[in-house]
Amino acid sequence: MRKISLLVVAALAFAACQRVNVPSSVTRLEATQESLRQVELAEAVDGSFVETKSNISDAGAFIWHDWDRIGVLSTAGSFVPFDLDGGAGTSSASFLGTFPEGASAADLAIYPHGAHKWSSGALTVNYPAEYTYPADTTDTAAPMLSLGTMDNLTFKHVGGIIRIRYKNVPTTATSVKFTFPNQRVTGDFPVDITATEPSAAVESGSSTVTIHFTSPTEPKNTRHFYIPVPTGQIEGVKIEYFDATDTYIKGTRYESDATFSISRRTLLRMPGLVLTVINAGIE
Repeated sequence: MRKISLLVVAALAFAACQRVNVPSSVTRLEATQESLRQVELAEAVDGSFVETKSNISDAGAFIWHDWDRIGVLSTAGSFVPFDLDGGAGTSSASFLGTFPEGASAADLAIYPHGAHKWSSGALTVNYPAEYTYPADTTDTAAPMLSLGTMDNLTFKHVGGIIRIRYKNVPTTATSVKFTFPNQRVTGDFPVDITATEPSAAVESGSSTVTIHFTSPTEPKNTRHFYIPVPTGQIEGVKIEYFDATDTYIKGTRYESDATFSISRRTLLRMPGLVLTVINAGIE
């Protein structure tokens, strides 16, 4: 078993990390960053509200988090987890992992490490149906792919991201569900790694993305949510909040039948929403 440390320089799109002792003999690799194109959908401006981004800069750049992990394809055909070994809070990071005995890197890495598959030269990228935001942070976790030799890691997006900002999030809320009635945006998607710009595409069907989180501490009980999605046309979305017992919180449903297009490496900024729950009785 041998340990290899990878140095990832600004090549992110939402990342995470864990500290591991580095052995005396390691290989450090460098990577470059791909920025995101940001698209706004008539987002309202509230002068009294100060917006914060946990891991995305105003310019669309990303930084690594302490919990980030990438998957490096080995010559044995499996993805080996590499944990962040330094560089949290910056755009440059090193990752450390251990290949199986007799195996080495196979010139393909993916962020984040997950249920991705490699079979007979074909890559399948997995978009989870559930995410958990650590502590009082946000986490984008949009899939990125790095192809080529491990001495020049360059992570590039295979899809896009929908970002939505909510004010007045109920203090009892512990999860939010985004239901897409006409497209499947979760599960496995094939990615042609021979394409000029490898990408995943939405498929027909329906799907729900659930994000678990802790109560927000930002001004006005505000939360930012980032939903990684494959490329393509998305028609409509329903958003609902749930408490710790997975019970729907009345008055928190929002539905839109708008159609919007998601292209590779696009951050789509949806209009900000303010939750207003009205309690009324009947006499």
